[in-house]
Amino acid sequence: MLQKTFVYDTSKGFSALLKQYYSEKLEMHHCTSKKSIKKYTASDFELCFFIVNDIDDIFLLSDIYFEIEHFFISTPKQYFLKKIETLKLDEIIMIDFNQSKKDMIKTIDFNLSHIMSNRASIKV
Repeated sequence: MLQKTFVYDTSKGFSALLKQYYSEKLEMHHCTSKKSIKKYTASDFELCFFIVNDIDDIFLLSDIYFEIEHFFISTPKQYFLKKIETLKLDEIIMIDFNQSKKDMIKTIDFNLSHIMSNRASIKV
């Protein structure tokens, strides 16, 4: 199990989906408000699900990106996909909101299993 997972989603829809499917697999800490993000220390987390809903979220993402090892990023707005690409973030996992819920879960599951297998091989 990943020790700590940070979920940033001010629209709350995606974080509810994550809670439904992953609450028993991940220790999730949900942040659904820009104001409450200050109470978290990004470096305490190994994994982050970050949903970009507006331009302020882009700035928050660039502030915490280098403090968390594994990042899943998504946005419901095509405009912000271009903005995320300009940040040139390495090794992020993009989740396509245009996919079905089932396909998004498959993408997350595949990448989580890859992350976990890499962690196991490093500890050996």
